[in-house]
Amino acid sequence: MNTFFKLTILLLFCNTWAQQQSPQWSESLEDNQQQIISKAAHTSDVYDLSAETLTDENGKVYYFQFSPIYQKKGYTTLLSKYDNVVFLLKMKKPLDAVWVLKNNSLYLQDFTCFRTGTDEAYQSQKAAMLTDLEPFFEAKKDSKGHIKAQFLTGQMHLYAQQPNQVSPQAQQQYFVAHFKKGKLLKMEETDNYWNPKK
Repeated sequence: MNTFFKLTILLLFCNTWAQQQSPQWSESLEDNQQQIISKAAHTSDVYDLSAETLTDENGKVYYFQFSPIYQKKGYTTLLSKYDNVVFLLKMKKPLDAVWVLKNNSLYLQDFTCFRTGTDEAYQSQKAAMLTDLEPFFEAKKDSKGHIKAQFLTGQMHLYAQQPNQVSPQAQQQYFVAHFKKGKLLKMEETDNYWNPKK
């Protein structure tokens, strides 16, 4: 009985402590997310379930392992204002982006966001989000409404086939794209991301 009482006290203490820590946890969520992305990039079976697309200048479609938006500091603050989103290992978010390469640079071509209410409400939410995405991307829309991802510097990992729809018999291809301020420097095929093919 004495042991049970002590365990109960301990559980209550832990619960109280966890509630007090939640604001600090939220503030550090973005840093934790970046660590998750870094670690998950080494694991071939972990990916963003939305599998955002990238269409190159020849019309070939690739699928991002993780959205380029996750590389931009502040994305949790920006995106969470549009939906009550819980960011988990599978990277839930309130929009799915469509990316395109133009003049060898990465652009946000279009996006869909989670539906809320009527079509009018959806279009209003999307327009508001697009307005916020311009300063977030550090670029203005071009004549076609595309926004250059000038914030993106580093490596992005891609699949040749949509990862969550590949049959067991299919041979998946992996690519690494190297960007500097949104400019594609090179894209190379790899063996499961980390070993460039000779």
